[in-house]
Amino acid sequence: MVVGAGLAGLACAYELERAGRRVTVLEARDRAGGRVWTMRQQFGEQHAELGAEFVRAGDRTLLAYARAFGLGLQDLARVPHLAEVVYLDERRGHLDVLEAPLVRADVRRFWASLDGLANRVDLDDPLGSAGSLDRRRLGHLLDEARPHPFARTLLEEQLRELVGVEAQNASLLLGAMARRVARLRGPVRYRIARGNDQLPWRFANRLRDVRFKTQVRHFEQSRSGVSVEDLSADYCVLAAPVKPWSSIAFSPDLPGPLYDAYDVVQYGFGTKTLLQYASRFWRKRGESGSILTDLKVQRTWEATDGQPGERGILTAYTTGKDGVLYSSIADGVRVLLVADELDDVYPGSRVLLKASATQAWTNDGWSRGTVAAYAPGQLSTFWPLLRAPRGRLYFAGEHTDAFVGSMEGALRSGRRVAAAILERGF
Repeated sequence: MVVGAGLAGLACAYELERAGRRVTVLEARDRAGGRVWTMRQQFGEQHAELGAEFVRAGDRTLLAYARAFGLGLQDLARVPHLAEVVYLDERRGHLDVLEAPLVRADVRRFWASLDGLANRVDLDDPLGSAGSLDRRRLGHLLDEARPHPFARTLLEEQLRELVGVEAQNASLLLGAMARRVARLRGPVRYRIARGNDQLPWRFANRLRDVRFKTQVRHFEQSRSGVSVEDLSADYCVLAAPVKPWSSIAFSPDLPGPLYDAYDVVQYGFGTKTLLQYASRFWRKRGESGSILTDLKVQRTWEATDGQPGERGILTAYTTGKDGVLYSSIADGVRVLLVADELDDVYPGSRVLLKASATQAWTNDGWSRGTVAAYAPGQLSTFWPLLRAPRGRLYFAGEHTDAFVGSMEGALRSGRRVAAAILERGF
């Protein structure tokens, strides 16, 4: 039994079925993918991602599955390089102009210091190799660097992208792990052509028994097997984010800290808002649609590179403290606020808005956050427990993998758990 039809659960089920085992996948949503969610209907011939989006050059597991399933890739390296906009203190400029030598030097110096810590991390044993870093905050490293104010603005945004929360709220060990992994994964290089949701659906359509709209409320384990709702199995893989575990009654109870994990483990407060405009007005100015701003919207990029049509979609991504604020307001209000803030950067753009979609992942009942963003001390407490089975119960998901916070990490975790179950000789 696999609970959760996100990438972790689907990859696990797929590998078990390939090995000749019978698998049932239970999914509370009416779709495959979990936090991979491509929006199409309201955008006509175009699409954009409300969830996980980019694939890096070194995402070997994901790229191997894409090849096996015949999925095309959009190579972002072939997208023409256009200017990135910076909008700070109500002033507009281009990133390459504002990045003065002093700013670039401070940014490089900070990443060099984090790289020094990342080199200590053994991704197979992060606690054994660098566990002391879990007692510190990632933000303290930034404070100690004392960068130029604009360099600090750039670094704060880059760190939010790296770990999913404000640096002050993240474990330094998480930051060092994420930096080590980022170097292994390489640069952002691809999207899956025609939408990332093709990958989970290719998995789901190859599995014999995937049951949507099936919420798991009860789990019971004995020496001989497990019971999930009214179904019995030899093993169960819980491939869902940690916070929704609160809706499941476990018998016997999960031990010690795992019992409290859904209340404690930190997840990112991220929102994505997709705005489709009548034209790609940013390109007419020689700009890419990428904006870094001190407004609540924080960061944007174009979602429709390489897609047909006169219209274009800008993705606005907000996390950290501003993600908390944006998550607290209704979807319709959030769309209007994002559109108004982008109108500050591009005056007159508001009237060109044609369609929109938005998602606050904290408010999604089956995720309750973007990705695992372990706070200081949480890796030491939860990492060993989430990586080990509890009898016949296994845990999978990006929160259990060294490639935390990524589609690659989710897929890797599913494969790891499938291999562990098969090793037991079942």
